[in-house]
Amino acid sequence: MEETIHIVRGLWSGKPFTFSGSHFSVQGATLPAGPVQQPYVPVLIAGGGERVTLRQVAEHADISNFGENVRTGGARYGPGASA
Repeated sequence: MEETIHIVRGLWSGKPFTFSGSHFSVQGATLPAGPVQQPYVPVLIAGGGERVTLRQVAEHADISNFGENVRTGGARYGPGASA
């Protein structure tokens, strides 16, 4: 997911973009039209993981959603919360 965010934001820049990561690589890619929202489209990261999701939100997201759900889990705080 982190590499995807880097690629999408790079493509939104309107300039030729190159990226080489562990999972994806892009060479001199451009988009004919950038996002309507300026300076870029806000990135929302959702999840319930305290260890990975919180770090990803802090580093890459503009918005987050930590709604607890049986299928996705939930971030728990306070008494009884596990680290």
